Amino acid sequence: MPMRSARCRNIGHRSLQEFLVAEELIRTDLGAHGQQGIGDLVSVLRLINREIASFIVEAASENPEIRSRASDWFGQLRGVRRTDMPRSGIRLFAELAAIPEMAAPEFGVADGGLSDPWFPWIEYFAANNVVEFAPRTQRAAEFVPNVLPVWMSPGKSQDMQAGVLLLAANALAESHDFARLWGHLIVSEWLDPETIENALARARKVGRMDHHYIRLDENLPFWTFLHIALRWCAPLKAWPCA
Repeated sequence: MPMRSARCRNIGHRSLQEFLVAEELIRTDLGAHGQQGIGDLVSVLRLINREIASFIVEAASENPEIRSRASDWFGQLRGVRRTDMPRSGIRLFAELAAIPEMAAPEFGVADGGLSDPWFPWIEYFAANNVVEFAPRTQRAAEFVPNVLPVWMSPGKSQDMQAGVLLLAANALAESHDFARLWGHLIVSEWLDPETIENALARARKVGRMDHHYIRLDENLPFWTFLHIALRWCAPLKAWPCA
């Protein structure tokens, strides 16, 4: 599908080859027509550099038909559980989500939307204007405490809860200013006081010389909080720096 708009497109110094790659990715919906599995999507996203992504985002911004196709790409992330997800790929989705006319972000905070751990992350990075955990904008800083009560509700899957907790943990660990200003609010949304009271009561019963263990499958939010408390100085990375 040619990336046409009302204006003449001036490629200038940008690579014609990368322009053609962008066209092919749009035509094949990120290679979905030939994919054999999730691994193919990750491999395709790993090949997308900034120039290729800029061509795709520009085309989606200008062409309603391409924008409509791109809105369906977010669904390809469902079920992807890979720690090697490339930053370049997430950056593409975040930049697409930031297009005002884009219909894809139905995974917004307000309605709970689509249920997959990647979607709150994409919305956060779109609000942050960069694929970094440290909040760079007020919108990103406010996003984390606002999203926790939505995605930590009892009806959400453990995958969803884990994804949002990991996002919050990384934001807190990457920015001391953010932790100082928002940490108490995030933790108050994160933990149920009754959970702490019950854990303390059970710990007292086993005696001072014994340990009381919180199981991951028993209470994921509390287990994660305790785990992070032990490793506070070590940010939890979901992907290698690339």
